Amino acid sequence: MILIINPPSPPGVTSNKDTMGGIGQVYSGDVSSLTPLDILFEASILREHCQTFGLYDCLTLKWNSTDLITHVWDNPSDFIFIRTSLPTLTWDLSIAEILKKISKSKIIIIGPIVEFKSNDILSNPFVDAIIAGNFFYKLFEIASKNSFEGVANVWYKNEGTIIKNENSNFTNVDSLPIPAWDLVNYKQFQGGDSMNWISPFVTCQTSWGCPFACSYCPYSLTQGGKVLFRSPEKVLTELKYLSTELGVKAILFRDPEFSIDRERVENICHGIIKHNIQISWRCETRVTDLTPDLIKLMAKAGCIGINAGYESADEKILESQNRKAVDFKYYKKIIKDCKNNNVKVFLFVILGLPGETEDTFKKTLRNIIKLHPDFVQFTLATPYPGTKLYNWAKDNNYITSYDYSEYTSYNAVMRTENFNEKQLEALKNCAYKMYEISHKNIFNLNLPFFKKIVESFDFKSFFDTNLKWLYGQFIKYR
Repeated sequence: MILIINPPSPPGVTSNKDTMGGIGQVYSGDVSSLTPLDILFEASILREHCQTFGLYDCLTLKWNSTDLITHVWDNPSDFIFIRTSLPTLTWDLSIAEILKKISKSKIIIIGPIVEFKSNDILSNPFVDAIIAGNFFYKLFEIASKNSFEGVANVWYKNEGTIIKNENSNFTNVDSLPIPAWDLVNYKQFQGGDSMNWISPFVTCQTSWGCPFACSYCPYSLTQGGKVLFRSPEKVLTELKYLSTELGVKAILFRDPEFSIDRERVENICHGIIKHNIQISWRCETRVTDLTPDLIKLMAKAGCIGINAGYESADEKILESQNRKAVDFKYYKKIIKDCKNNNVKVFLFVILGLPGETEDTFKKTLRNIIKLHPDFVQFTLATPYPGTKLYNWAKDNNYITSYDYSEYTSYNAVMRTENFNEKQLEALKNCAYKMYEISHKNIFNLNLPFFKKIVESFDFKSFFDTNLKWLYGQFIKYR
C-alpha cells in the first residue's frame, strides 16, 4: 500500500504546483488550484497495474493538516510520496515530519524541484528518499519491488549513507495513460476569466520540454531541452474521454510550446473537428509558431485563448537571457489575427531582468499598452535554483532572500544593477496600475488624454501624465 499526497497549502496562501514547469507558485487568498498532472499520471499507472494506493489531494478534498494526519493514521502504508514545490517546500517538509512520527511509512519527496534542493531535503532525518527528476513509473516500480534498490532516479538512505541510483530520462510519453481526473473532485475547478469561466475545467499535457533554454525559465530545466511529443491519436483519445466520460468543458494545455510542431497541432485540430469533440481550450506557445491560417484552424477546433511570452521590449535584455527578440509588428499582427478569430491573448512580462532600467521598463509598458492584449501578467525576475539567472544573481550577490516561500514570481527576492527590491515591486505595481487604466478606457474616447492618444497614436503624453505615480514610488523607497 502506498499513499500519494498533495499536502494542504501553507497558511494564508493557495499553492499551484503545476506552474513554472512544476516548480510551482503560491497565491494569496482562496483561488482554484488544480491537482498536479504528474501525480494523476502516476495514479493511472498504478491503477493500470493493479497496485493498491491512495491519492490524497488535500486541496480538492479541502483537508487541512489535521484531516490529512487523521487519514494517514487510519490508513497504514509502506510508502508515502509527498508532492512538493519550491514555495511550499518548507511547509511540505513540516507535514512530512509529522507523518513520519505517526506512521511507519517510508517518506519520499517528489516533484521537479527536489533534484535542485536534494541536499536540503535529504538532510532531514524524517526523509527516507527523493526522486530526482521525472518520476513517471517510479512510484509503481518502488511499490512493486517494495524497495528503492535499483530504481532509477531514486536517492535514498541506507544506514545513514545516501545511495544515488543511476539517472534515467523517461522519453516514451506516448505510453502514459490518461491522468486519473476521476479520482479527484475536478468539477470544482474554475478557469476564471481567461477560460471564459467555463467549467468543469482541467489541464492536459501533450508534450514536454523546451529547446530554447531562456536563462530565467525553469521549463527546460525541469523538463529538458528535447521536446517529447504525444501522438495526435493519443491526445484525441484523451480529449474524447475528458469530454464524453467526465463532462469536461474546458482545458488548459500545459505544454511549454504547444505549437512548436505545426503539423502535429494541425492534426490535433482536424481530429477535434472531425470527431466533434465539444471542448474549449487555451494553450501556451511562442508567437513565432503561429500563422493566420493556424490561428483560424485552432479557433475552429475550440481554441479560446493563447498564452505567450513577451517578457521585455528591450532586445539587449532578451539577448542576455538567451531569448530571441520578436519584432513588435509581428506581435501586433498575431494579436490582431487572434482577436479576429475570438481568441483571447494573454501576454507574460518579466520585470527586473538583468539590464532593466527605467527606460527599458517604460518601453516595455508602452508596447504592452499598444498591443492591448486581453490579459497580461507582470512578474518579477525570480532566480529559481538551477537556472542561469540564479547563478548570475548569486555570483553578483543580488539574491536578497533564500526564503523559498517568497519565490512566487510576484515578490522581489533579488535586486539588480539598477533597482533594489522595493523599486522592483514599485515597477510591478505601476505596470498593473497603468495597464488597468489603459485596458478599462481603451474604448472610452470621451477621456481627453486618451482620445488624444488614440487619434495620434502617440503614447508619450500618456506616460508623461501617469509616470508621476511611478516616480513617487521611487522617491519613497530611495
